[in-house]
Amino acid sequence: IQYLVDCRPASMAMGNGIKWIKNKVTVAPPHLPDEKVKDMLCDAIETFISEKIQIADQAIIANAFSRIAPRDVVLVYSSSYVVEKVLLHAMSQGVQFRVVVADAGPKFEGRELLRRLLAAGLRCTYVNLHALSYMMPEVTKLLLGASSMLLNGTLVSRAGTALVCMLAHEHNVPVLVCCETYKFAERVLLDSICFNELGDPDELIPQQQRTTSRGPMATPAGTVGGGAASGGSSVPAGSSGSVTDWRDIPRLKLLNLMYDAT
Repeated sequence: IQYLVDCRPASMAMGNGIKWIKNKVTVAPPHLPDEKVKDMLCDAIETFISEKIQIADQAIIANAFSRIAPRDVVLVYSSSYVVEKVLLHAMSQGVQFRVVVADAGPKFEGRELLRRLLAAGLRCTYVNLHALSYMMPEVTKLLLGASSMLLNGTLVSRAGTALVCMLAHEHNVPVLVCCETYKFAERVLLDSICFNELGDPDELIPQQQRTTSRGPMATPAGTVGGGAASGGSSVPAGSSGSVTDWRDIPRLKLLNLMYDAT
């Protein structure tokens, strides 16, 4: 378990899975040989995957599919496995609808979802998050995936989801969240600062401007103006407005939060 946590910070869903495994280990009969206990745990894990993920996804797909009507314009944000399955199932049942894929950096996960939906034959529109307000008058439903659902009803999902939900609320667009029960967490969050996953800060820098720890600067040396970012001092940097060498700028850090709270 510590190896998994070292590889990636444990999400709330992962925490629920770890607690479940620990409980199974605790209740295992102490007189059984280690091999028997391992077999029991493997069988229990297979059952967990089947009941809590696969069967749950089938129930979510059937429920969400019934909410998609002909001529709907369904908005999705970033990429979600279960949301993708809902859309593909609706298309396979002959429902005529269109999909708007909203996306944002630095990961742009929606692009992969867009490619798969287009390959399946769905009509799609791709829009960046900053231009989503221009598409909202056409949208009839918002379909979202979830990283976790909290005790106070807060949805934890990919960063940018809160903004998409606020736009949907402003335009009176119904929001459907697809979330398996193993992602439910008995805790409360009022913001996304107290508990989050930190992404690579260099992902916030455009690819062509990124530097490596061993390589040279990606852009010629210059000066970044603006005392707020640099603590009031002129600092060497890339072209105007670039933070390519942000590690050398005093009192400046790049924050790349992976999730937000809605």
